[in-house]
Amino acid sequence: MTSIGTQPNNLLVQPCNFYFLDDTGKEIKDWKTTGLKFLKKEAVTVTWQSTSKSRDIEMNVKATLEFDGFLSYTVKVKALNDVSFNDIKFHLPMQPSASKYLMDINLKIENTCFPFQ
Repeated sequence: MTSIGTQPNNLLVQPCNFYFLDDTGKEIKDWKTTGLKFLKKEAVTVTWQSTSKSRDIEMNVKATLEFDGFLSYTVKVKALNDVSFNDIKFHLPMQPSASKYLMDINLKIENTCFPFQ
């Protein structure tokens, strides 16, 4: 993980996701997305954004990934109608061997993998 090689190291076991659970605990699944729009592509950095909408909410994601694996993202959620949530989850399904390298998310991580569904 801390060396440079010719083969990539997969950090995730599946794509990252947000799960919005309404006040009954049912997942909101009726998302429509504008797709991915790249804002910057350079040799060391790529930046993109995407907007997704459901009947009641809009989610805007802007992210930057650097050559060394550093990922920075901003998520903005806006209610389009009156809506209540039971929970909002961010699903980050890391390889167990990679999760020890997470920083700055206010979690104590000791060689563990985030549970995923």
